[in-house]
Amino acid sequence: MLAIPPQVLAIIDRCKIATMVQYDFPSGSVGLWNWHYSLSHGGVIFGPAPGSILLEEIHGTTQLDSDAVTLKLGALLNEAMDIIASTDWHQAPVTLYRAWLDDHDVLIHVEPFYSGFLDAAPITDASDEAFVIDQSIENSNRELSRVNGRMRSNPDQRTVSSNDGSLRYTGKSVTTEVPWGRNGSRYPT
Repeated sequence: MLAIPPQVLAIIDRCKIATMVQYDFPSGSVGLWNWHYSLSHGGVIFGPAPGSILLEEIHGTTQLDSDAVTLKLGALLNEAMDIIASTDWHQAPVTLYRAWLDDHDVLIHVEPFYSGFLDAAPITDASDEAFVIDQSIENSNRELSRVNGRMRSNPDQRTVSSNDGSLRYTGKSVTTEVPWGRNGSRYPT
């Protein structure tokens, strides 16, 4: 569920929405956003790319398959292509953000809405001086079934978020028999 902050809700009918893309390369984080000035957010400088970022619809699944999205960066110049060609980008983490701006193009809120890994980035020549990159980004739904050393408990969940008490009754449920399906007392065998 999307929780929009009150300052955005107050101007929701006249605010502008921009897309921000953050790449976390081994050499450092780099960002682009489809607006006309540079922006610093979360310690990353997002370079301007107005009208150059096109994002396909993100299809969600309930399976453990990875969800892929295609991000098109258009009208890139030779200098940008040289940087991309010299960067180890394969399987680099990518985060997509939504940015809300007010009437005067002042940033009022940024929220991440998709994260994944850069899988493929074929480059096509659009004109004499401009290039287009179709980036395939896949998220890590398949990683959700992995087992790790964390024990799901109330104290463990509180280390993630001190206000999250969703597991506060799990200690009591270990000794409680929970009938599943038609195995309860209402459905004798």
